[in-house]
Amino acid sequence: MIAQGDGWALGWCPPVLFTLVTRVPTDAEFARLLQAVLADIDGWSSTEQRSVLHHLPVASQLTARQRQLISAELSKREDQLRRICCGYALCTDSALTRGLLRVINWLAPPPYPTYNAATVLQGLRALVATDKRVDPEDLEARYRALFVNPLRALEPDQG
Repeated sequence: MIAQGDGWALGWCPPVLFTLVTRVPTDAEFARLLQAVLADIDGWSSTEQRSVLHHLPVASQLTARQRQLISAELSKREDQLRRICCGYALCTDSALTRGLLRVINWLAPPPYPTYNAATVLQGLRALVATDKRVDPEDLEARYRALFVNPLRALEPDQG
């Protein structure tokens, strides 16, 4: 695990960087998440590529201010992202969120291929199109093992 906070986690399962957000982050938690993501981008060698998968397993959205902050910071790193990012997959069961992101990426395409999927496995399968190193079934198992505690917190209480 690279970094973790209340309702979010960032982890590396080569060749994919995974982010998991399980609830709308407070401004303080969002700042910690953004700092972790930017430190990772800034520390990545421009000669090594990776794919990124962002998992939103529950209805969690960023506030307008948070979306503006991350957009501004990613725009500053556009050249680096163009070099290092083979593809980005957003995975959420919210058809509305997937549809909105599809429109946003159509209107203002990022410098890397983007995919929208309902599940992590579908997202990994989509990433294969631009990153042949991605083994969807193996990476899904590694993701679930790495993120076992944050994902377990999403399960309904069986008590």
